[in-house]
Amino acid sequence: MSELASHPRAERGTDPMSDTHPQASQPQMAANGGLSRLIAGQRMAMLATVLPDGSIDSKPMTLLELDSEGALWFLCEHHPDDRAAHERYRRVNLSFSDEVRSVFVSIAGQGELLHDKARVRALWTQQARPFFPEGPESDRLAALKITPVRSEYWDAADHSPLVPGASVSVGS
Repeated sequence: MSELASHPRAERGTDPMSDTHPQASQPQMAANGGLSRLIAGQRMAMLATVLPDGSIDSKPMTLLELDSEGALWFLCEHHPDDRAAHERYRRVNLSFSDEVRSVFVSIAGQGELLHDKARVRALWTQQARPFFPEGPESDRLAALKITPVRSEYWDAADHSPLVPGASVSVGS
């Protein structure tokens, strides 16, 4: 299956997080196609990066936007003088898990850290304030843009064994 826009289970299920959850704001989803349908309603992703020693580091990230070009946008801590972080975020992997729909998505991509205050302000949400009390003007706050290169998904919505790693079209 190369394009998931027509995937029959892509729109089934409900959001597992209620409107009262601290991160209840839905990410802005502008991209069309299968990838946006598969991760619709998903706010949390695990972001994996490779550290300089070759080990893998993972952390939860809140998806704030999927733009019309298919890029995924997050806010993250980054000191502008930390040159190693630019290399660490160059090649990344995101994983989304929707247990309600039994759909699991893995996105390999290229990341870019941007210290663009206008972009940070556009992505800003009050749910980020506990991590960045200074608000969107914090010097240690950056926008992280991830452009998908390759994606896969697994689907077991009918409680049958998972569909083995079908490819997801990442083009718009």
